[in-house]
Amino acid sequence: MKNLIANRKLLIIGGAIALLLFGVGYLVVPSGLPKPIHVELQVGQTPGVTSTPTPQAPELPVAPIRHVVPKGQGIMFPLKERVVNLADPGGYRYLRVSIVLEFLPKSAEFYRLPSEKRKKEEDQFKQELMRQKPVIDDIVTYVLSSKTFADVFTIEGKERLKKELMEKLNASLGEGKYVGAVYFTDFVIQ
Repeated sequence: MKNLIANRKLLIIGGAIALLLFGVGYLVVPSGLPKPIHVELQVGQTPGVTSTPTPQAPELPVAPIRHVVPKGQGIMFPLKERVVNLADPGGYRYLRVSIVLEFLPKSAEFYRLPSEKRKKEEDQFKQELMRQKPVIDDIVTYVLSSKTFADVFTIEGKERLKKELMEKLNASLGEGKYVGAVYFTDFVIQ
């Protein structure tokens, strides 16, 4: 009987120590458990053997000068204020937002133009954008209304929203129209 009680005590103490070690290990490892490592090996080409290229995701349009132009120096294109229902269950929350899109010019030569000619090219660019305004409005409304309160109430959420808007717009607007930044000039969640 004493042997049985001693074994139970050892079993309980051993279990408590194991749980303690697991808990400490869980707190020490930053993401909880280790992540698997992905290793990709490339084998040299054998003469006479052709390899099939792996399909790659289509590249989004990239403005060649996006790293040269400081934020706020592009062509500003304000959108009208909009109110959209958020995707929360029940539809009780809405977002009122005003957005300004900053488009980057095709080349840095735009900034070397005399102010009069630069203004003329900027106006011409904005006229082209006005023809695509329904597409822009549709993308912005679609992206905004697909979000929940939890998606957009933090600073990180707003940054992700800006990035998603830029990606969707750049993929849809076509050659020569690159959104370099998205600015929220008004952002109210009710």
